[in-house]
Amino acid sequence: MATPSPLGSAARRRTPDTAPDGASQYADVPVRLDEELRRAEPPADPRSDSAVLPFLNPVEGEASGNDTRTVLIKPDGATLSALRTLAHRLEIEERALLLAAWASLRSRYTRTVNQPISVVTDGPAAPELRPTSGPLGHPVLVRLPIAAEAAFALAARAAENALATTAADEHLSGPAHRPETSFRYQRNSSSHSVELEPAEFGESPGRLHLDCWAGPAELTLIIAATGGGVAESDLVSYARALELLLADVLTDPDRAVGRLRLTDQVEQPPPQPAQQDPVLLRFLRQADRVPDAPAVRCGADVISYRQLAAWAELIAAMLHDHGIRPGDQVPVLVPATVGTPAAILGCWLAGAAFVPLDPVWPRGRTEAILRQLDPGLVLVPETVEQFSCSVDVVSLPACPPSTVTFRPRLVSGADVAYVMFTSGTSGVPKGVVIGHAELAHYAAASRLELELPDRASFAAVSTLAADLSYTAVFLPLTSGGCVRLVGADRAAEPQLLAAEFSDRPVEALKMAPSQMSALLTETADARGWLPTEVLVLGGEPLPPGLVERVAELSPRLRVYNEYGPTETTIGASCQLVRLPADPRCASVPVGTTLGGCALTVVDDSGLPLPPWVPGEVIISGPGVGIGYLDEVQAGRDGFGERGRRQYRSGDLGRLVPGAGVEVLGRLDDQVKLHDYRLEPQEIEMLLLRQRSVEAAAVVARRDDRGLATHLDAYVVRGDGHGSVQAEALRKALGRHLPPALVPTAWQFVDALPLTRNGKVDRDALPPIEVSTTASVGPDDSVVQRLLAIWSDVLGMEPISPDDDFYLLGGHSLHAMRLVSRVKEAFGTELSMASVLSARTPVAMAALVRERLSEDPDLVPLRPTRHLDGTPVSGLLGSGDGSR
Repeated sequence: MATPSPLGSAARRRTPDTAPDGASQYADVPVRLDEELRRAEPPADPRSDSAVLPFLNPVEGEASGNDTRTVLIKPDGATLSALRTLAHRLEIEERALLLAAWASLRSRYTRTVNQPISVVTDGPAAPELRPTSGPLGHPVLVRLPIAAEAAFALAARAAENALATTAADEHLSGPAHRPETSFRYQRNSSSHSVELEPAEFGESPGRLHLDCWAGPAELTLIIAATGGGVAESDLVSYARALELLLADVLTDPDRAVGRLRLTDQVEQPPPQPAQQDPVLLRFLRQADRVPDAPAVRCGADVISYRQLAAWAELIAAMLHDHGIRPGDQVPVLVPATVGTPAAILGCWLAGAAFVPLDPVWPRGRTEAILRQLDPGLVLVPETVEQFSCSVDVVSLPACPPSTVTFRPRLVSGADVAYVMFTSGTSGVPKGVVIGHAELAHYAAASRLELELPDRASFAAVSTLAADLSYTAVFLPLTSGGCVRLVGADRAAEPQLLAAEFSDRPVEALKMAPSQMSALLTETADARGWLPTEVLVLGGEPLPPGLVERVAELSPRLRVYNEYGPTETTIGASCQLVRLPADPRCASVPVGTTLGGCALTVVDDSGLPLPPWVPGEVIISGPGVGIGYLDEVQAGRDGFGERGRRQYRSGDLGRLVPGAGVEVLGRLDDQVKLHDYRLEPQEIEMLLLRQRSVEAAAVVARRDDRGLATHLDAYVVRGDGHGSVQAEALRKALGRHLPPALVPTAWQFVDALPLTRNGKVDRDALPPIEVSTTASVGPDDSVVQRLLAIWSDVLGMEPISPDDDFYLLGGHSLHAMRLVSRVKEAFGTELSMASVLSARTPVAMAALVRERLSEDPDLVPLRPTRHLDGTPVSGLLGSGDGSR
């Protein structure tokens, strides 16, 4: 086929000059077609289809109004002969083959199966169109069920059947709503070729036409995008994709629609940077360069680079004394304390990798990880209370003087830096092994991308058991900056964050978009806690509106969008967000590179896709990790040889011209919930281990921004267990999962709905409505005050003393606020772990009373009020009753 030829922003085509006087010309076809569609129904939004072609939406800076862009395709003689031979072999008409190709292309761009197309039938329906030269007919709505895994030949036969029914439907009044795309096939019996000249094609925004003119020895395909706002490059790319799809069809008509080639472009990998020194070595250089500069600050605790290096060396010596040797893996409890970075560096100096454990995890989850590691000990900061497990618990030594005698072992790039555990489909957490070389690449590439000044401070406000926060740890430690660790209670309150940063603002801050959104909701002015230079948002899709709000609050702040699964070492792409946002994108694109890492969107065959076509995001480059722990332990290759590794992310994305990859969701059921990467199958497998459960399905529910908010569980009771209740299953899951991952709502069903393939039909499971318990006025003043705090934090009334925190939609950010509000109201501080385990106001009241019993004269610092502003009767101390 010839390369598609763009015809400009205003082009007109006409039939030969033999048309009778007064007859409509071929150039008027799109105008007439649009008018006929308008007559067929009331005006409607052309983008009202469930899935639209995004590049048809208006874009600022492109032509608008009535402008039309067109592209011409003229197959050569050999291609035309092959096309007509194939149609004959499939026993279908040529127009059916072309319609199937047109519909298949749209299906690939929109991932829709049963898509509407307006097909112009033979014979004009409107009286004023009857003298038209060439039989412009009546538009009929046709739906073609084209699945990605279906053979194209089947799609072509479906198109033949659909066209056969259009004659019977021609008398109908028109389609129920206006489809985004239309198709018309016209035979030209004349020996003259179709000519083109400028014209207006109509005013319908977001409408894409394919006009096919077939002659005895030629075929002309003209793609017209009407209404303006379409980039010429996008239309040319679409036409080229149609050409390549047809070429693949002619080679193998039985190839699956999802595997037909759409682009001939070859992805060029980014230049590979030089190998970087490990983070440990670069930290030690900074300790020599700025020994007295603050290295880590957490609240009032501050340690210098000199102190941090000495502390890490002492920890390494202690680990060696406990039998830790190079290549071992050391589990480390990682609260937000100055000792946590020292523990990480100490493991490295001993030649070992660290494995982060969250203090709020239930013991069952921690034990599941320890069983995979079989470690000799768990390293625990002294600040963590009442931690116990099945292996020896070793506390960190106190921070020593600046001189120690232990001579540390320096790591190499081939050594393992850390093992991060994420959710696994088998019901057991899955370990991801990251090497020092991968971490060194990320630290160097990210610092270069963010353009941070030397010795910049970076704040971490999320758990150190997830790699989202590691940007804020390893970037400053390799550049002489200060790591600012913020505890969970302070990270959830804008006022406390502002107090944290008021005297010493931070240059950079990183958090998840949902956390940023929650913080902005809590305050009218975020300037007190926003960083001065850089804000990095990652871990979730970034809504454009969130960036716009940040820009209003701090116009000079640079906002970056980072993307990267745990398997690709914190981040694999990072990009400065520029406004205004592209209206064609639901979330902000993440770019395509970070250092030597690159994102590619591929089809089911692993071939690159053109812009706007959804496919799987593949990540390649020096940031891809070593592999999964079980693979490494078994001596398998994991993710492959370093430098040639590729990781299939399972994320669905599309390439947006000039902006990079927009992540659209998941190809599987994996979700991100409250900073946890979750496989619903992990929870389902844990449920199926219960004798009382015959079958189970877990579905993540999302808010209007597409962010996962909670989980619904659907359970089929086993024989003989008809009385089992949700509370028993919640407790069983709570022994293995963090509270945030225990389903919020439960429903017992007789059977789970299944698809035709015998899989659980999750789309057929309706969201479960959660209602609060009937409110009971408590006599206990502690419970009464807590009910008011819960109502304020969760934004709902009434709340009963026995209502479950997670059933009411609570999550980790709400829990952080509860810690802060309880401290403000009662003068006592609860740990995050205790709050997450005490999931009712009554249970939390017991914790508060236990703390108050240690000092019976404690009184609340400030009266608490109901949502309507009325005060709650206060808690009286044992003294004179003053408040």
